[in-house]
Amino acid sequence: MTDRPHLLYVAWGFPPCRGGGVYRALATANRFAALGWKVTVLTADRETFHRFTGADLTLEEHCKAFEEETTTKVSDATKAANDWLKAHKQVRSQDDAGQYQEAVDFAVLEDKTDGSAPAFRRLDDSLQAAIDVGRQEFLDDTHNGDRALTLLAPGLAVLGVVAAAGVTMGIRERLREYR
Repeated sequence: MTDRPHLLYVAWGFPPCRGGGVYRALATANRFAALGWKVTVLTADRETFHRFTGADLTLEEHCKAFEEETTTKVSDATKAANDWLKAHKQVRSQDDAGQYQEAVDFAVLEDKTDGSAPAFRRLDDSLQAAIDVGRQEFLDDTHNGDRALTLLAPGLAVLGVVAAAGVTMGIRERLREYR
């Protein structure tokens, strides 16, 4: 569990966007991360940037706000997904070529390290690891949010009493003016 502050940064122009304001948003997120804040950036997806502003994927390498552990796990899952897709395409091409037994062997046998089954197992394991990290971060964040809101109810009660006292004193003064 972390006790560091958490910033939700909402920015249209954030890497991989190639818009003009991207560098200011990137610098701001990086500065907060350097100061020890946990930074969550809410921005458009890559496809939107590709379609409307263009995308420069190298800009993401300059973002220090990304959580190292999360980024690593997601990168591992992305690589595993690409490996599995490559193996799946090979299975499909063998199947389409009429090499049914070779396709089945490549798809299900564990002894072929580049086969579909081991690739899928690696994908499943890496996705589970990424989900576990994300789940723990979510739990940490909700716990920290709960702690931050602990004194909210008593604080509102105190504010209500102070407001009632202020109203009472104010009305009393107005009534004295009429006597």
